[in-house]
Amino acid sequence: MITPNLRVGTVSSILLVTCSTALFAASATASDIARHTVEKIKSIEAARLALPPNEAKISSALLDAIKVNSGRPTVGFVPTVRPMATLRQISRTPVEIDGEITASLKSAIIGAGGRITGESPDGGKLTCLIDGTKLVDLAKRPEIRAIKEIPAERPRQTSSIDSGGRLAHNVIGADDPYGGQQGAGVKVCVVSNGVDSLNARAELKAITDLPGGFVGNGDEGTAMLEIVHAMAPKAPLGFASSKDETGLGTPIAMAAHIRALATSGCKIIVDDIGFRNESPFESSEVGRAIREVTDQGRLFFSAAGNDGNKNRGASSTWEGDFQPAFHGDTFEI
Repeated sequence: MITPNLRVGTVSSILLVTCSTALFAASATASDIARHTVEKIKSIEAARLALPPNEAKISSALLDAIKVNSGRPTVGFVPTVRPMATLRQISRTPVEIDGEITASLKSAIIGAGGRITGESPDGGKLTCLIDGTKLVDLAKRPEIRAIKEIPAERPRQTSSIDSGGRLAHNVIGADDPYGGQQGAGVKVCVVSNGVDSLNARAELKAITDLPGGFVGNGDEGTAMLEIVHAMAPKAPLGFASSKDETGLGTPIAMAAHIRALATSGCKIIVDDIGFRNESPFESSEVGRAIREVTDQGRLFFSAAGNDGNKNRGASSTWEGDFQPAFHGDTFEI
């Protein structure tokens, strides 16, 4: 999937408990939605409206996790989902803060024992590791508009089998796939979780640039580089992880590394990373970075996702017949 202007995240069932009742009323009949679901949405809306202003700035799942760890009654926004408290150490909670990022706010975060791990170029967001129990007081600061947890990144599963990648992309002829060019002079770069086994692949390592040294951890990146190399053996390669300096995958880190790859001369950039809180309605931090690099004439391709199963009614991505984005065999970049 080519995403020249906007990166769209998958829409999961969490959307059901964050949309307004009015939206459902406009888009579905009573028979489409179970009565208990509508009632739950109404109760969640009422609970959110009753929150103090500082707590209302904190995302629902994160606020419940904070209350669990503080021994306070929870609001129970998403009772069927395990609270974040059971999944992460609350003392090192990775969060994204949206607002006016001032020096005073940064000092307050550090003073609360937090560690700032990233900041958006426009100064409107930052990521940090902080004791989650201190977020309720921190949210009282007027500079802060919203605080939400950073979900774990979700690399799409990738096969490193050479023939499989070429077959899927209809690049069968190894001798002369595109008029003998084989990618010469076109730098292709990958964004994924890591390249742990790259050192064991001497031929691949020799042609792979690592601008900024953002190598991350994991091995989906190595698999993607192998597929690209099999399809375009003369193309120089590049890689950057979606993770920050702490090893945590965040949209801010991924956006910064996309820009770094573009600066290093990448003409084509591909990624297989998704974050479950990416909105389908507006461009994310990653989407804005993609817009910047494609406006410069680069091409960006993102994995559409392979989550869930349509036949079992559990698919979180749309399935349909493939429609080629380009008419003809090749296009010039």
